[in-house]
Amino acid sequence: MSRETTGSSALDRIVDANSAMRVWTVVLDDDPTGTQSIAGLPVLTPGFTDTDLQWAAEQQSLTTFVLTNSRSVGADTAEMLTTDVIGRASSVARQKGLTLRLISRSDSTLRGHFATEVAAAHRALRAAGTPAHGTVFVPAFIEAGRVTIDDVQWVRSGAGFVPAARTEFAKDATFGYTEDNLLDWVQGRMDAAAPRAVSIGIPELRSQDGVSRVSARIAELHPEGVLVANAADARDLEVLMLGLLEQERAGRRPVIRSGPSFVRLCAGQHPADPLASDAIDVRNTGLVVIGSHTALTNAQFAAAYREHDLHLVELDAAAVVTDENASSAAEVSRCVREISSALESGDVVIRTSRTVLTSGRTTPLLTSNAIADALVDVVSRVVGRRRPGFLIAKGGITSSDMAVRALATRRALVLGQMLPGTIPIWKLLDGISPGLPYVVFPGNVGAENALSAVLAKLRGATPERGTQSERLPAGGDGVLVDDPRTTGLP
Repeated sequence: MSRETTGSSALDRIVDANSAMRVWTVVLDDDPTGTQSIAGLPVLTPGFTDTDLQWAAEQQSLTTFVLTNSRSVGADTAEMLTTDVIGRASSVARQKGLTLRLISRSDSTLRGHFATEVAAAHRALRAAGTPAHGTVFVPAFIEAGRVTIDDVQWVRSGAGFVPAARTEFAKDATFGYTEDNLLDWVQGRMDAAAPRAVSIGIPELRSQDGVSRVSARIAELHPEGVLVANAADARDLEVLMLGLLEQERAGRRPVIRSGPSFVRLCAGQHPADPLASDAIDVRNTGLVVIGSHTALTNAQFAAAYREHDLHLVELDAAAVVTDENASSAAEVSRCVREISSALESGDVVIRTSRTVLTSGRTTPLLTSNAIADALVDVVSRVVGRRRPGFLIAKGGITSSDMAVRALATRRALVLGQMLPGTIPIWKLLDGISPGLPYVVFPGNVGAENALSAVLAKLRGATPERGTQSERLPAGGDGVLVDDPRTTGLP
């Protein structure tokens, strides 16, 4: 298939094939930021019931995000979560006569329980009587400048593209790594007896018979093997998806492990323009919750604080990690009173104090949990008193905590993106504040003025088209990638 025949025709073929096979795509998302490239899809959060899952399967989109938050827990818990969700989804698919397609969505910079979750998915599908045929690994996140070329995951930075293994992401305390080559990266995380990972390259994808080559490569895949898919633009992913569909028709259904971009192709969605202000129902002043401590988050807050009339409330972390319950309770109450009062006249930011604490409780993890618990308590009590017009949650863990714990949400709908392909906005459908516009803002995404641009859009003052905040979706520095072959990539 030539490149000229991809695009709208490819998406039409994907939609038709999904419909003909009655495919229900279930995306196990290891943090809330995976909804960055899609719109109009239901999201279920941890604690969802079987009734919630049946509701999601009945939606016209036939694609469902299930938030597991597994990146924030240990491997044993990640395995348990994966097994549970797939078992329940398999049961619903059988009841409704649907064909289950499984995507394990994780980080495009390779952080996550890769081997644990892939292996758990295979075991759960075998137990359900629908064994998977290998694993297709598609880590690219095209919209954010994270592409896969020559079996290397590249990340856009200010100097061009660098291998992900040479970025700050690879220094992650839990999921750190050193391998540039993805075949080596995969092998380093699999059992020693696992078959050697293989790959399909961009020259093959872009050949006249690219779809057939993808199909053949999946057909040849060992049942426990991994196929690494290179991709530098959306058309590469379209060819990959069409080849995958050929194998699905033949009854071979691999587990898919992917970044955000491939999810859109599986759902058969066209790239959506960012939402306009008039598409978002904002009636009151809003609340911004900042838990992330990244340098980019701090810079984004500083820019937003300069450009908008924001009231800042800072939760004193030291006061809530002591063993004195009275100290924590007093600090939470102070924040609740101040935020509730300030919301009467303008938008408010609540953030944790910027000094990172590693002590205060018996372990750093318990210290971190105590701070998160206090932030959840503050937001839950504020929203219970006075629903804000919108809520922005800054940071992956923070966005999960706010939706699930503070707002008690089980069901949500992804309305679309605030900026091109990177910052999703949900409409919460239940919990303590149904209907609330909820922005999932990753800690390390966007240009420095991205938070300011999101606030402007929510307040109905959309920045002039063509400004940096509207053009740049973000890699490490928020640079939009059109074609990496023309922007300094080896």
